[in-house]
Amino acid sequence: MSGNRLEKKVIEEIVRLFETGLSNKEITEKLGVKQGTVSYHTNNTTKTKGLEYQKKNRTIFVQKVHNFYDTPYMPAIIPKTTRPERTFKYKVRGFFRDKKYLTKGLDMKSRLKEVEEKLWPYDGKNAEGLEYPYATDAITGLKINVMAPKATPGACNFDHELPKSRGGPNEVGNFQALHEVINAMKGKLTNDEFFSWIDKIIDGPLYKEYKNEE
Repeated sequence: MSGNRLEKKVIEEIVRLFETGLSNKEITEKLGVKQGTVSYHTNNTTKTKGLEYQKKNRTIFVQKVHNFYDTPYMPAIIPKTTRPERTFKYKVRGFFRDKKYLTKGLDMKSRLKEVEEKLWPYDGKNAEGLEYPYATDAITGLKINVMAPKATPGACNFDHELPKSRGGPNEVGNFQALHEVINAMKGKLTNDEFFSWIDKIIDGPLYKEYKNEE
């Protein structure tokens, strides 16, 4: 042993003796090293073996089971809007952001006008006669509010019909306003894919059971 550093062969001997079943105290007495030093190396050995065991034995299925039972609930953090009167403008800006989440160089006034004309094309009203800040969810026909904060009645998101992650353009032709719940359900699906999953839900046993209970 040189200075405060253990020689590699001493560390290997600590690990070997630990794996034979000796306790930390017995290893300390046998090798004449500090018990804290022994504990450090045996704990690392235990952790390493534990991780190796988990990696070997935890299939994706087992991981899912453990996550279901053991993952704690983490409530969503709803950011406070410092300028609530600008909620609609923030939503429009968010729709047109690029992959780096920037809108630098974009004419936001023109884009704001494009979205307004998309949502309220008939002299400031939509086909259902709704006016700003109210609009209609493109998929369900529900009444939504473009000024409603997140997690409040009527709250909505401005969705890319073909998701940006799949090459969808930041253009008003790819724009649709959705209730935030519907938008969360749709995720990164196209409308057609989303409708296909809805068909599967309707054909599924739980939905049929639900309808029979009505």
